[in-house]
Amino acid sequence: MTDNLKALRDEELDVAQMFEPYASMALKAGIGSILHAASARGPTTYTTFLATRGGIGRNRDAFAAMVRAVRRTQCWISERSTEELTGAVARFFPDVMPDLLASSLLRYREADLWARHPEVSQEGFARLSKSLLSGGFIARMYAYEDCVHQSLN
Repeated sequence: MTDNLKALRDEELDVAQMFEPYASMALKAGIGSILHAASARGPTTYTTFLATRGGIGRNRDAFAAMVRAVRRTQCWISERSTEELTGAVARFFPDVMPDLLASSLLRYREADLWARHPEVSQEGFARLSKSLLSGGFIARMYAYEDCVHQSLN
């Protein structure tokens, strides 16, 4: 993302894909505008925990504790203001000005990008699967039931 931002600034690129805070940095520097926000296409499940069914069976208590922790964290995030979130994560982004970090977090909040629960929706799974298939990352579509195990929720 840093390279994309620099290339956009140096006019080596006409278009670049960026996540936050790089999109906010480009906007603030006046070197670009947002042409399309991927979040506009609807729910897509990106971040998941992967494990074998056997591994889940052997470590059920640990996996269940992890899911509970994720659920609590997701609730905590949804209940916090942008200012509170900025203060909580600023130390992880020492090179990002607080106003840019805040605008990044606000953009993600307004786009409703953060899940409020750890369950993987069928709609989000299907949208990601179609994206992966069209991009050549997978060779065929997989059934939700074969890939998603919700018993720990």
